[in-house]
Amino acid sequence: MDMAASSRFGRKSQIGFVLLAALAIEAVNFFLGSLAVDPGSEGTQWYVNLLALQWAALHALGIFMTDGVDRLGFPGLDVPVLFLGGFLTTAVVLAALVFLVQRLVRWIGRPERRRRRRRRSTL
Repeated sequence: MDMAASSRFGRKSQIGFVLLAALAIEAVNFFLGSLAVDPGSEGTQWYVNLLALQWAALHALGIFMTDGVDRLGFPGLDVPVLFLGGFLTTAVVLAALVFLVQRLVRWIGRPERRRRRRRRSTL
């Protein structure tokens, strides 16, 4: 198998992993922290406030989309739209994290190349 085919296969498996992980995170958000925008009174624990902030940040796209769905006359689609918006945002965030971690690992794993480049530039 040539290098291009193996990298394409690796990329497809990474995308599948990201989509599956985003689906799992959204399922947990949906069942455990559904609609957690208002965590309660001021005496609420810090982690509940953090969960509410995370939920609102990941579902901002869905929150904005629910307004358009309501205007079109489909108020029963609010929860699926919130789920879809959160899923898309979570998938994008996870894909960015996977990309950054890969770049960091690649950068850390090649110190000899950095040393060679420094030697060439000083000559």
